[in-house]
Amino acid sequence: MAALRQSRRTLQIGAVESRSHTLDVRGALLEFELELDLAGSNAERFGLALRCSEDQQERTLLYFDAMARRLVLDRQNSGAGVSGVRSVPVTMEQTRIVLRIFLDRSSIEVFVDDGAYSLTSRIYPRPDSLQVSAFAVNGVGVFGDTSVWNLADLQL
Repeated sequence: MAALRQSRRTLQIGAVESRSHTLDVRGALLEFELELDLAGSNAERFGLALRCSEDQQERTLLYFDAMARRLVLDRQNSGAGVSGVRSVPVTMEQTRIVLRIFLDRSSIEVFVDDGAYSLTSRIYPRPDSLQVSAFAVNGVGVFGDTSVWNLADLQL
């Protein structure tokens, strides 16, 4: 996968409080490495909205749900023909979640804590749904170091 990486960017997302913040990232072929700081956060939910349309009606959500203590992949608004929610547990002792996310035109793959869990799904967003946002609901969500790469198109 490293051979597909193009330009690396470091994002300073920091703390997001009860809102959605559009990031300076756009694309259908992306890789993210980031950390969610659970110890420093008090939001009910916080994470990323991926492959978002301009009006935010189409998006795939990946977030930590503090009430349920789960990392959630929500495909309810991910595009044509898909929906549903998948999740993995987060222990009470965990103070952070390390994520590695791969996006392409029709799929998302999420590796949690160096492969302890993975979430994989098909998504079918419109070709122009390219925005990425960080969000927090009812509180502050803290994002640690975040790197993002555009990935080369293999055109298979």
